[in-house]
Amino acid sequence: IRVNFVDHGANLSREGAQSLANKAKILQQTYGNSNTKIKRMALVGCDTDGVNQALTRNFANAAYNNTAILQQTEITGRTGQVQINTDGTKTMTTDGTKTIYSWDNDKGEIAQKTETVKRYSDILENPLGKFDEQIKSMERQLL
Repeated sequence: IRVNFVDHGANLSREGAQSLANKAKILQQTYGNSNTKIKRMALVGCDTDGVNQALTRNFANAAYNNTAILQQTEITGRTGQVQINTDGTKTMTTDGTKTIYSWDNDKGEIAQKTETVKRYSDILENPLGKFDEQIKSMERQLL
């Protein structure tokens, strides 16, 4: 099974690593069994990982510590802008990267590797973060 949490990166950050890990635990308890395992979970949104954003690493840490069975699950996050295409694939800006976190059983800690993305473009038509400022402005006006 593959699980994607998809939202604006800022919204995923507000949700928080622990809250997302709690949801992952519920998904594992509900759908996981001896024949069905969550192999990969992804935080799909702009800048869910990177130098100034540790959301994905914190999510992996919380998930691995709270739900030991999830230590077999790879957890991914992205640095840069991302858009979801009509066919469900993801495209990132040219300089975007994907970081994959996993549990290293030998060391008893989180390991990570960074990959270039499969689909990229210099300009995204509809990045997930495109309307973040407009949404925040509208929310303030509604208060």
